[in-house]
Formats: sequence, structure tokens, C-alpha cells
Amino acid sequence: MKPASWRAKASIISGLLLPLLSGCGRGREVLELPPDPTEAVWIVASGGTAGLLESCNCVSDRRGGLPQRAEILRQMRQKRAALLLLDLGGNCPGTDLAQKAAADLGFRAMQQMAYDTVLVGMDDLMLGLPSLVSASDRSSPPFVIANLRRTWGNFGPFWETRRIVERGGLWFGITGAARSPISDLSLPFALDDPVAAITREVEALRPEVDVVVVLSDALAPDDNEELAAIPGVDLIVARREAILPPSERKTTVPLVGYDSEGKSLGRIGVEKVEGRLRFGAPQLFPVSSEGPEVAEIRLLVDEYHESALADPKYAATARGFLLSQPQEKDKENPYLGHEACIPCHTAEYQQWKATPHARAYATLVQNRVQYQSNCVVCHVTGFGRVDGFHVKLPGDPLAGVQCEACHGPGGNHTINPTKENIRLSDRALCEVCHVESQSPKFKDHFEEYWRKAVHASDAGPPVAAGRS
Repeated sequence: MKPASWRAKASIISGLLLPLLSGCGRGREVLELPPDPTEAVWIVASGGTAGLLESCNCVSDRRGGLPQRAEILRQMRQKRAALLLLDLGGNCPGTDLAQKAAADLGFRAMQQMAYDTVLVGMDDLMLGLPSLVSASDRSSPPFVIANLRRTWGNFGPFWETRRIVERGGLWFGITGAARSPISDLSLPFALDDPVAAITREVEALRPEVDVVVVLSDALAPDDNEELAAIPGVDLIVARREAILPPSERKTTVPLVGYDSEGKSLGRIGVEKVEGRLRFGAPQLFPVSSEGPEVAEIRLLVDEYHESALADPKYAATARGFLLSQPQEKDKENPYLGHEACIPCHTAEYQQWKATPHARAYATLVQNRVQYQSNCVVCHVTGFGRVDGFHVKLPGDPLAGVQCEACHGPGGNHTINPTKENIRLSDRALCEVCHVESQSPKFKDHFEEYWRKAVHASDAGPPVAAGRS
């Protein structure tokens, strides 16, 4: 017998479910859906959206987008009303205004999608506790985190440490923890050991529920194996990259994963047969950026873009990726822009002008994300320095990946042109921006990329191995 108070809460939730997602989606292409589970309840998981409200058009892997995710969930709910929606946090990519606003919109969108629980992960804490508290009070699904506690004031938790939800006749107990214990007396909170916190919450949930679900934002597979070994845990939900293959696991607890940046949803079916739980096979459900959308979520995303473009407060102000390089550290060596290079390097300039590097910033403008620092940093020159690129200056002469992005600030070089005061590019420098998530083919096809960018007067690709 489950507590009457929880039955009442479940009844209220059921009555409020998804007026939004019962409507028609705006279609662009037919989704290729994996086979539907046969079990009575579908558990669907997402996480690590990192403020990416829709797919970045500069990558070959065109997956992701909140409007498209909403349509997939709408279609799922048409087939199986007993849907349990869980998000593992990681919704805030940084601390500037645009990034915080994107994270807040993500919470609002998940509330409209009728998510049941959102884990407060390590990345979400970058928002700052006041912003998170405001979001949880105003426009998000219920937050949960078992190992976050106050170190000042009443010393209690900020949000629920566990939740109980009824779905399809089963009672689900949900808890979760953020990775990496933190204890800093200068902070108003501490993160306790995740395993100890989860163990405590599972012990409290086990007598009350049919299924205990643990949400984990761990980065390492072994961390999830440690959580799965806790007595009483029925299911672990974690990012796909942090789940060991079945042949390497030490536990038999089912695990379901998802791809970060909104690229896929994880899904697994569960039911109770003759008093025993039966889980189906975990599935990875891709979210196509070209797929059909829910119009209301598309409107939210479009309104966010329009407000960010119109408001100068959204100008990106994040640290540039290359500021640790020797040339960038010299504040007396200014950025000048590509026009200063043309008199001595006309042929190189003409060759550069025909490359994608020259058009890098234009792609951001085309997709209305030129105010987002996590995008801007690799599409312009000198970002993060006072004399570098500034979003708030229309027509900035340092827009695009120019000469000085690869070779460093050119102020000293124009006065005294020597090889000692200019940088020679190598693979490691390229890989600062050409990371696997943005350039998945770069590692295996480096020579091809290099030929597209290198000047005709230069030698072949550098032999530096770069980052592994």
C-alpha cells in the first residue's frame, strides 16, 4: 500500500499532463523510429543539453533541438500514456547572460514537455544557486539532488533529495547525485560523496516504491558501476559515454543512456510481472534536427533568439580558447585584423578568403547564434581580449577565423616581420576548436582539413600529434 498523499499527487499530475504535447507537430521529415518497447511503462531520459536549444549547423552530425525533442515525446505519449520523463541536468554551458538565459529556457521547455524530474548536475551549479532556485520556483520540472546541502543557514537540502512518482500502476522512487564531492567553506553549499548519499536515499525509498531509479551525471563508467552495486537499485540512468558494455559490467542492474547536447534520448520499458520487475532492452532514440517540431517549443526558441539579438546585454563575454598562447599573453602586441596582413601577404590573403575560415562568423549570423560565446569563440579572432573580437560591435574587423587566429596577434610582426614574433600553426592548435563533437572527422582526416586551410607557400601538414 502506497501513501495516500503520493496517490493524490500522482492524480493531480495525471490530470495536468501534456496539453501542449497533445497537439500536432510541425513536420519537415518523417522520423525513423526504433521499435517500441512492449512493457507497460516507458522511461525516457535526456541530459547534457548545455544550452544548445537547437542543432549547431557547423557540425556534420545534425542531431538535437528542443522543438524536435518535444515532437518525439508527443509521438511517444500517443503510443504509451505511461511515460516517465527524466533529465540528468547539464543544461547550463557557462555563466554569461546568454548562456544562463538558454539554460533557463531549457527548463521552461522541459516544464512544457511535462518532465517528471530534473537532476541538478555539476554543470547546472554554474548558473549559481540564486538562478537555480529562481528557475525551480518559477519555470522548471521538480529538481532532485541527494548530495547537495547547505553549509550556511539551516544546513538542509536546497531541493528534494528523492521523489516518488506513480506511472502505469507502478510507483517509481527517483534520486540522483552530482559527481565530484566538493567541500569549500567559502561556498554556501557542499557536495557530499555520491555513493553515500544515494545509499541513504535508496534505503528510504525501497519500502515505499516498486522501482528505484538513480540518476547519475558521472563521467566515468566505473562510477556508475559503483552506484549500481548499491543494494535496492533497480535502474541507473547515465550518459551513454559513461556506461560500460554489458560484457565488461560487474553488476546486472540495467542501465540506460543518452547522447549529450540533445542528440538522442534514452528509452527503456519496464513492467511488473508476477511480482517481479521486467525491463526491456535499453534504446538510443536519435533526435533529428530536420525532424518535425512542436510549434509552441519552436516559438519559445525563436523568441529567445530574437530577444538576445536585440538586447546588447547578451553580448558574449567569455574567455577565449587561445589566450594561454605566448603571443596572446603579450598585451602590448595588439590584434590588427587581416587588412594589416594584405600588403605583404596578398596571395595568402586571397587563398584564405576562399576558405570556410573566412566565412566562419557569417554562419553564426545565419543561424542567429552570434551572441553565444560557446559558438563565437571558435568563429572569430582574438575573442576574450580587449582588442579582440567584440559581439557588440557590428561589422567587427576581426570577424571570422583570420590570419591572427592561427598566427597570433600581428602588431609586433608588422613593425618587425620575423618568424620569432609570429606563430606557426600546428595540429594541436587546430584541435583547440576542431574537437570531436564539432569536427568528428578531423582526427582521422587531418591532412584533408589541413590542405583546405594551408597557404600554397607553406609546407605539408605538421607532424605534431596533437591531442589524443
